Amino acid sequence: KVERAYAVEYVRSLLPTMTELFGAAEMKALVGRTARLIGLQFHDDVMDLLGVVQRTPDSFALLLARLLAAQGEMVELDGLVLRQEGWHALHGIAVPEEAFEAWNEVVLGMAAAHDRFMTVTTRRDGNAIEWRFAAA
Repeated sequence: KVERAYAVEYVRSLLPTMTELFGAAEMKALVGRTARLIGLQFHDDVMDLLGVVQRTPDSFALLLARLLAAQGEMVELDGLVLRQEGWHALHGIAVPEEAFEAWNEVVLGMAAAHDRFMTVTTRRDGNAIEWRFAAA
């Protein structure tokens, strides 16, 4: 729990600071590239920790739902559609839309490691976030 809190606090300070230093577009490029690599690198470890064994779009949706719930996010999984209400990790922090896009690269990196042919569509509407997963 302590490590999770530290990691969340790191992101809460990283995104606004990087935006202030480099601007939204450059922050998105720098943080997004790093986030994707983190997703690729730690996918298998997260899979093991969260008890997911298959590499299908269904199992990735379950993996992401479990990961987000462990972070304290409110999620709802309906087949191949995962919905998250709000972004608890950055609640109360003013960041541009590019910050979410950069953070979402962790998800896309993990998805690529899970099944390189799977497609992931992300949609954000206000506080709601929706991911759709499909086999290619």
